Amino acid sequence: MATEDNPIVYGNGSKGIIIAIIIAIAILGGAYLLSKSAPNIYLNSDNAQQLNKISVSGTATEKVSPDLLVIAFRIQTESKDAKTSQSDNAALVSNFKTKMLSIGVPEKSIKTTSYQVVPVYKQKPCESGDVKCYTSSYYQSYLAGYQTIQTISIELTDLKLGGNVIDSGSSVGVNETFVDGISFTLQEQTRRELESALLKKAAMSSKLKAQNIADGLGVSLGKAIMGSETSTFNYAPRNYGYSGLAMMKEDSSIPTQLSSGEIEVSATVSTQYQIQ
Repeated sequence: MATEDNPIVYGNGSKGIIIAIIIAIAILGGAYLLSKSAPNIYLNSDNAQQLNKISVSGTATEKVSPDLLVIAFRIQTESKDAKTSQSDNAALVSNFKTKMLSIGVPEKSIKTTSYQVVPVYKQKPCESGDVKCYTSSYYQSYLAGYQTIQTISIELTDLKLGGNVIDSGSSVGVNETFVDGISFTLQEQTRRELESALLKKAAMSSKLKAQNIADGLGVSLGKAIMGSETSTFNYAPRNYGYSGLAMMKEDSSIPTQLSSGEIEVSATVSTQYQIQ
C-alpha cells in the first residue's frame, strides 16, 4: 500500500521525527548550558608532581682582604664673585693633582666625581629704619659670595699609598681641602669572581640540605626544578671617616697609617627539588 494512501501511518511517522528533533535540541542546549556554568578543570601529571617537592635555601660566606682603596677629597673655595671662586678652585685642584702624581698615584686613578658653584648667603642685623626691623633680634640675609666645590675620587690598587695620599692631599690649601670618606673595597673583577664562587657554594649547600631532608623523610631526592637568589648580594665594604683618624694622631707630623682589615661577603640561593 502506498504511503499517501495511509494518512495514519504518515502522521505517526512525522510526529516521531519531530519528537526526535526536539529531544536532540534539548540535549545540545543542556550541554551548552553546562559548558557555560561549569568551571574548566585541567589535570596533568606535571601539576601533580609540583606538589611533591622540597624547598630549601643555602648561604655561603667568606671573608677576604680588600684590593681597592677609594679616598674622596673635597676641594672648596669661596670668593665674592663666582669667576674668582672658580679660578681659585682650579688652581688648588691643579696643585692637588701634581702632588698626587708626584707620590706615585696613576693619573687614571684621579677622577672628578662632582663640580658645583653655589651662592653663599649670610645674615646680618637689620639696618635702622628697615620696616622689617622691629627689634634688634631681627636679621636679614644677603649674598656674601660664591663657593666652588669639586669632589675628587682617588682609587688605589696599591693600598700602602693610602696614608701618603691623605697627608699630601690634605696639605693643599688652608681649610680648603677635606677628606670626606675612605673606603676599603674590591675591584670589579675580584667582586665578580668572588660572587660566582659563593653562588656555587650556596647552591651546593641548599642541595645538601634538601638531601638531608629527603633522607629524614625516607624518600628519594629528584632533580632540581627551581633555583634563584633570594637576597641581594650581601657585600659591605669597610668605610670610615677621616675625622676619626685625625683625632688618633697625637702629632700631625706622623704619617697617616690605614688598616684595611677584612671584608665579609655572602650570597644566598633558594632551590626546590622534586620528591621521587
